Amino acid sequence: MAGSLEAFDRLVEPALGSSHLAVLSVASIDRLCADALRSEAPAGRILYYAGDRPAPGLVVSGLVRVFVTSGEGRQITVAYVRAGGLFGVVEQITGEAAPVSVQSLTDARLLRFRANVFDEALRVEPELALAVARYASAALYGVVAELRGTAFSTVRQRIARHLLDLAAEHQQGALLVAPVTQQQVADAVGSVREVVARALGGLRTDGLVVSSCDGLVITDPERLRAEGWPGA
Repeated sequence: MAGSLEAFDRLVEPALGSSHLAVLSVASIDRLCADALRSEAPAGRILYYAGDRPAPGLVVSGLVRVFVTSGEGRQITVAYVRAGGLFGVVEQITGEAAPVSVQSLTDARLLRFRANVFDEALRVEPELALAVARYASAALYGVVAELRGTAFSTVRQRIARHLLDLAAEHQQGALLVAPVTQQQVADAVGSVREVVARALGGLRTDGLVVSSCDGLVITDPERLRAEGWPGA
Protein backbone atom coordinates (compact mmCIF):
# COMPACT_ATOMS: atom_id res chain seq x y z
CA MET A 1 0.00 0.00 0.00
CA ALA A 2 2.99 2.23 -0.43
CA GLY A 3 2.15 5.71 -1.71
CA SER A 4 3.48 9.22 -1.78
CA LEU A 5 3.35 11.53 1.20
CA GLU A 6 1.19 13.87 -0.87
CA ALA A 7 -1.35 11.12 -1.50
CA PHE A 8 -1.37 10.31 2.22
CA ASP A 9 -1.87 13.95 3.22
CA ARG A 10 -4.79 14.34 0.83
CA LEU A 11 -6.64 11.81 2.96
CA VAL A 12 -5.78 13.49 6.27
CA GLU A 13 -8.04 16.52 5.85
CA PRO A 14 -11.28 14.59 5.22
CA ALA A 15 -10.42 12.18 8.03
CA LEU A 16 -9.90 15.08 10.44
CA GLY A 17 -13.07 16.69 9.16
CA SER A 18 -15.13 13.63 10.08
CA SER A 19 -13.45 13.18 13.48
CA HIS A 20 -14.14 14.65 16.90
CA LEU A 21 -11.21 16.99 16.23
CA ALA A 22 -13.15 18.81 13.50
CA VAL A 23 -14.20 21.50 16.01
CA LEU A 24 -10.60 22.65 16.49
CA SER A 25 -9.23 25.75 14.82
CA VAL A 26 -6.92 25.39 11.85
CA ALA A 27 -4.04 26.62 14.01
CA SER A 28 -4.74 23.96 16.66
CA ILE A 29 -4.91 21.19 14.09
CA ASP A 30 -1.70 22.41 12.49
CA ARG A 31 0.08 22.25 15.86
CA LEU A 32 -1.13 18.71 16.50
CA CYS A 33 -0.21 17.49 13.03
CA ALA A 34 3.11 19.30 12.61
CA ASP A 35 5.18 16.55 14.22
CA ALA A 36 2.66 13.72 13.88
CA LEU A 37 3.97 10.43 12.55
CA ARG A 38 2.40 9.22 9.32
CA SER A 39 2.42 5.45 9.04
CA GLU A 40 0.89 2.62 7.04
CA ALA A 41 -0.20 -0.68 8.57
CA PRO A 42 -0.93 -3.74 6.42
CA ALA A 43 -4.03 -5.78 7.14
CA GLY A 44 -3.60 -7.94 10.22
CA ARG A 45 -0.93 -5.89 11.95
CA ILE A 46 -1.27 -5.33 15.69
CA LEU A 47 -0.95 -1.58 16.28
CA TYR A 48 -0.56 -2.06 20.01
CA TYR A 49 -1.30 -4.66 22.66
CA ALA A 50 -3.10 -4.45 25.98
CA GLY A 51 -0.50 -3.26 28.47
CA ASP A 52 1.19 -0.92 26.01
CA ARG A 53 1.16 2.85 26.34
CA PRO A 54 0.21 4.05 22.86
CA ALA A 55 0.36 7.59 21.58
CA PRO A 56 -3.03 8.95 20.50
CA GLY A 57 -3.80 8.71 16.82
CA LEU A 58 -6.27 9.09 13.98
CA VAL A 59 -7.30 6.48 11.44
CA VAL A 60 -6.83 8.21 8.08
CA SER A 61 -8.07 5.28 5.99
CA GLY A 62 -8.90 1.63 6.49
CA LEU A 63 -10.67 -0.35 9.19
CA VAL A 64 -9.24 -1.01 12.65
CA ARG A 65 -10.65 -3.19 15.38
CA VAL A 66 -10.34 -2.83 19.16
CA PHE A 67 -10.43 -6.11 21.03
CA VAL A 68 -9.83 -7.82 24.35
CA THR A 69 -8.26 -11.24 24.88
CA SER A 70 -9.09 -13.83 27.53
CA GLY A 71 -6.53 -15.77 29.51
CA GLU A 72 -7.16 -18.71 27.18
CA GLY A 73 -6.42 -16.58 24.12
CA ARG A 74 -9.97 -16.03 22.88
CA GLN A 75 -10.64 -12.61 21.42
CA ILE A 76 -13.73 -10.46 21.23
CA THR A 77 -14.09 -7.21 19.31
CA VAL A 78 -15.42 -4.29 21.36
CA ALA A 79 -15.28 -1.59 18.68
CA TYR A 80 -14.48 -0.86 15.06
CA VAL A 81 -12.62 2.31 14.11
CA ARG A 82 -12.91 3.67 10.58
CA ALA A 83 -11.44 6.72 8.86
CA GLY A 84 -11.93 9.70 11.15
CA GLY A 85 -11.87 7.57 14.28
CA LEU A 86 -9.43 8.11 17.13
CA PHE A 87 -7.45 5.58 19.15
CA GLY A 88 -5.16 5.72 22.18
CA VAL A 89 -6.86 8.87 23.47
CA VAL A 90 -8.24 7.43 26.71
CA GLU A 91 -4.81 6.03 27.58
CA GLN A 92 -3.36 9.49 26.98
CA ILE A 93 -5.87 11.08 29.37
CA THR A 94 -5.52 8.51 32.15
CA GLY A 95 -1.79 7.92 31.78
CA GLU A 96 -2.47 4.21 32.20
CA ALA A 97 -1.61 1.23 30.03
CA ALA A 98 -4.09 0.23 27.34
CA PRO A 99 -6.75 -2.28 28.50
CA VAL A 100 -7.32 -3.34 24.89
CA SER A 101 -5.38 -4.37 21.82
CA VAL A 102 -5.81 -2.71 18.42
CA GLN A 103 -5.36 -4.35 15.03
CA SER A 104 -5.72 -3.19 11.44
CA LEU A 105 -8.34 -5.37 9.74
CA THR A 106 -7.55 -3.85 6.38
CA ASP A 107 -4.60 -1.91 5.05
CA ALA A 108 -4.71 1.29 7.06
CA ARG A 109 -3.11 4.72 7.11
CA LEU A 110 -2.57 6.23 10.54
CA LEU A 111 -1.67 9.63 11.90
CA ARG A 112 -0.01 9.27 15.32
CA PHE A 113 0.24 12.45 17.37
CA ARG A 114 3.22 13.15 19.59
CA ALA A 115 2.10 12.32 23.12
CA ASN A 116 3.74 15.39 24.66
CA VAL A 117 2.24 17.71 22.03
CA PHE A 118 -1.22 16.23 22.50
CA ASP A 119 -0.93 16.41 26.30
CA GLU A 120 0.15 20.06 26.26
CA ALA A 121 -2.69 20.95 23.88
CA LEU A 122 -5.17 19.27 26.23
CA ARG A 123 -3.97 21.49 29.07
CA VAL A 124 -4.26 24.82 27.26
CA GLU A 125 -6.98 24.37 24.62
CA PRO A 126 -10.54 23.98 25.95
CA GLU A 127 -11.80 23.03 22.48
CA LEU A 128 -9.55 19.96 22.41
CA ALA A 129 -10.51 18.98 25.95
CA LEU A 130 -14.19 19.19 24.97
CA ALA A 131 -13.59 17.22 21.78
CA VAL A 132 -11.82 14.49 23.75
CA ALA A 133 -14.65 14.40 26.31
CA ARG A 134 -17.16 13.94 23.51
CA TYR A 135 -15.02 11.23 21.96
CA ALA A 136 -14.75 9.39 25.28
CA SER A 137 -18.52 9.60 25.77
CA ALA A 138 -19.17 8.26 22.28
CA ALA A 139 -16.66 5.44 22.87
CA LEU A 140 -18.41 4.51 26.12
CA TYR A 141 -21.83 4.44 24.48
CA GLY A 142 -20.38 2.34 21.66
CA VAL A 143 -19.02 -0.24 24.08
CA VAL A 144 -22.35 -0.35 25.93
CA ALA A 145 -24.17 -0.92 22.63
CA GLU A 146 -21.72 -3.66 21.67
CA LEU A 147 -22.09 -5.27 25.09
CA ARG A 148 -25.86 -5.19 24.76
CA GLY A 149 -25.59 -6.80 21.33
CA THR A 150 -23.19 -9.45 22.59
CA ALA A 151 -25.31 -10.23 25.64
CA PHE A 152 -28.74 -10.32 24.03
CA SER A 153 -28.19 -11.10 20.35
CA THR A 154 -27.87 -14.57 18.91
CA VAL A 155 -24.62 -15.73 17.33
CA ARG A 156 -26.33 -15.49 13.94
CA GLN A 157 -27.29 -11.85 14.56
CA ARG A 158 -23.78 -10.94 15.68
CA ILE A 159 -22.30 -12.63 12.61
CA ALA A 160 -24.68 -10.75 10.32
CA ARG A 161 -23.61 -7.40 11.79
CA HIS A 162 -19.94 -8.30 11.61
CA LEU A 163 -20.10 -9.45 7.99
CA LEU A 164 -21.92 -6.30 6.92
CA ASP A 165 -19.35 -4.15 8.74
CA LEU A 166 -16.46 -5.75 6.92
CA ALA A 167 -18.14 -6.01 3.54
CA ALA A 168 -19.13 -2.33 3.58
CA GLU A 169 -15.52 -1.39 4.21
CA HIS A 170 -14.37 -3.44 1.21
CA GLN A 171 -17.25 -2.65 -1.14
CA GLN A 172 -16.41 -2.24 -4.81
CA GLY A 173 -19.40 -1.43 -6.93
CA ALA A 174 -22.45 -3.52 -6.13
CA LEU A 175 -20.51 -6.51 -4.77
CA LEU A 176 -20.22 -6.92 -1.00
CA VAL A 177 -17.48 -9.29 0.14
CA ALA A 178 -16.35 -9.89 3.72
CA PRO A 179 -12.73 -11.12 3.52
CA VAL A 180 -12.72 -13.32 6.63
CA THR A 181 -12.20 -16.90 7.75
CA GLN A 182 -14.47 -18.79 10.13
CA GLN A 183 -11.93 -18.37 12.93
CA GLN A 184 -11.74 -14.61 12.39
CA VAL A 185 -15.52 -14.39 12.58
CA ALA A 186 -15.51 -16.45 15.78
CA ASP A 187 -12.92 -14.13 17.34
CA ALA A 188 -14.91 -11.07 16.35
CA VAL A 189 -18.27 -12.20 17.75
CA GLY A 190 -16.95 -13.91 20.88
CA SER A 191 -17.86 -17.47 19.93
CA VAL A 192 -16.09 -20.65 18.87
CA ARG A 193 -15.43 -21.89 15.35
CA GLU A 194 -17.81 -24.85 15.50
CA VAL A 195 -20.79 -22.68 16.49
CA VAL A 196 -19.91 -20.09 13.87
CA ALA A 197 -19.61 -22.78 11.17
CA ARG A 198 -23.19 -23.90 11.88
CA ALA A 199 -24.50 -20.33 11.83
CA LEU A 200 -22.72 -19.56 8.56
CA GLY A 201 -24.13 -22.77 7.11
CA GLY A 202 -27.59 -21.49 7.96
CA LEU A 203 -26.92 -18.15 6.29
CA ARG A 204 -25.73 -19.98 3.17
CA THR A 205 -28.79 -22.23 3.14
CA ASP A 206 -31.05 -19.19 3.42
CA GLY A 207 -29.32 -17.58 0.46
CA LEU A 208 -27.82 -14.64 2.38
CA VAL A 209 -24.14 -15.41 1.76
CA VAL A 210 -22.03 -17.61 -0.48
CA SER A 211 -18.41 -18.63 -0.10
CA SER A 212 -15.75 -17.47 -2.52
CA CYS A 213 -11.96 -17.50 -2.73
CA ASP A 214 -12.02 -13.92 -1.37
CA GLY A 215 -14.22 -14.66 1.65
CA LEU A 216 -17.99 -14.47 2.08
CA VAL A 217 -20.09 -12.73 -0.58
CA ILE A 218 -23.25 -11.11 0.75
CA THR A 219 -25.98 -11.93 -1.76
CA ASP A 220 -28.91 -10.24 0.00
CA PRO A 221 -27.71 -7.23 2.02
CA GLU A 222 -31.19 -6.11 3.08
CA ARG A 223 -32.13 -9.49 4.51
CA LEU A 224 -28.76 -9.79 6.23
CA ARG A 225 -29.21 -6.33 7.75
CA ALA A 226 -32.61 -7.42 9.03
CA GLU A 227 -30.94 -10.47 10.57
CA GLY A 228 -28.38 -8.31 12.38
CA TRP A 229 -30.78 -5.63 13.56
CA PRO A 230 -34.20 -7.28 13.89
CA GLY A 231 -37.00 -4.76 14.21
CA ALA A 232 -34.79 -1.85 13.16
